[in-house]
Amino acid sequence: MGIDRAGIKLTDVIIGYGKRLIETKPYFPKGPLRYVTEPQANGIGLLKSMTKEEAKEMLTFCRIKPFSARDRQVAMKINGQDVLGTWIEGGGSKCAYRVKLNGEEVCVLLPHANWGAAVNEPQNMLELKKLGLVTNDYCKIIPVEVNGSTIPALISKPYDKHSFKIFDKKNPNDALEKYFDINKMSEENIEEIFTPLIKDIKTLIDNNIHIAYDSFNIALKDGKLRLYLNDLPYEKLVRKGNNDELFKIYTDYATEAVAASFSWSAARKNPFVNSLGSIAGTDKIYPKLLDLYRKL
Repeated sequence: MGIDRAGIKLTDVIIGYGKRLIETKPYFPKGPLRYVTEPQANGIGLLKSMTKEEAKEMLTFCRIKPFSARDRQVAMKINGQDVLGTWIEGGGSKCAYRVKLNGEEVCVLLPHANWGAAVNEPQNMLELKKLGLVTNDYCKIIPVEVNGSTIPALISKPYDKHSFKIFDKKNPNDALEKYFDINKMSEENIEEIFTPLIKDIKTLIDNNIHIAYDSFNIALKDGKLRLYLNDLPYEKLVRKGNNDELFKIYTDYATEAVAASFSWSAARKNPFVNSLGSIAGTDKIYPKLLDLYRKL
C-alpha cells in the first residue's frame, strides 16, 4: 500500500518476520536490460544482467533501508519468478540469501550499508580470475524486485556448489581438518604447504593489486591450499607502494585465514596452527615465507 509524498512512493515491505520501508523514486532504465547469454557452469540460465553504470544510476533513485540478519527470509522476484531467500550471512555492504532459481540454488546479495561499492565486485572478480587466482565462479549484477520496488543486487554461486572447498573466516560453516591432514601443519612442511599461497600473493603483488583483510579466505583446490579472494568492493585494484611491506601484510592475512579455516578445537591442539592466528606466530615463520617468495 503506497502513499505519495512529494513524488516519493513509500511502500510497506514485509520482509521475514518484520516490516520495514523501502523509499524509492520511480526508476526508468534508458534502454532494455542486457541478457547474460554465455553458458554458466551452475545452470542458472538466462538472467537479466545490469552494468555497473546502470546499477549506480538506479541507486541514485533509491534510498534503501539496509537488510540485516533480522530479515531471516526475504520474498523477491527475479526474472519474473517469485522466490524466497533464506539469510546466510551479512557484512558491511551486503546481506547474502540462498535462493532457488531455475531449479538451482544461488546466492543473492541484497543492499546493506555502503552497498554502492559492491557494484565493482563482478569486474574485480573477473580481473583476478584472468590472473589465475581463485574467486567465485559466478558474479553478476541483476535487478531484484522486493514487493514492487526494483533494486540492484548481486547473484553468485554458493560456496558449497563449487568444485572445491572454500573456508570463509566470516562464515565458519565447515572445517579444514575434515579435508586436509592437520598433522601436516608444522614448521617442517612450510614449503610444501605455503608455496601455492605465496604464489598467489606474488601474483597480487606483481600486478600491483591491493585488497584488504576481509577479502582473504582459503580454498582447498586440487589438494593444495590457495587464497580464495572474495568480497571485493574496490573502485580500483591497482596500488602504488613498497612490495616488501605489502608482502608482510598479505602473509599476515593469509596465515590468519589458514588458522581460521580449522575449527577452534583442532587449531588449539596443533601448536603451529594455533600460532598462525597470532602476530608473534606469523613473525616467527615470516623469514621462511619471505625466502619462498624470493625463490619464485
